[in-house]
Amino acid sequence: MGYGANATGGWASAIGANSSGAGSQAVTGSGAMALGGSRASGTDSFAAAVANNTSTYGAQAANSISIGQLSKATGANSVALGTESIA
Repeated sequence: MGYGANATGGWASAIGANSSGAGSQAVTGSGAMALGGSRASGTDSFAAAVANNTSTYGAQAANSISIGQLSKATGANSVALGTESIA
């Protein structure tokens, strides 16, 4: 929902865009949720305020959470919180 948002995973949700106009991406993972131009690709993952919707950043693993500029959660059940955080 919103400019450039793309939800292609089963039961996925993508809402809004970031300040550069890049839309949220909830792809691959079933139940993924992406907000504010972020990317969530893991099953049941959540990403918000990442400021980048490429596959390099965001919630990449199952049940992972990525919140903050250029953060990425690559491990299952991981949480990356804050600018450039990696989990």
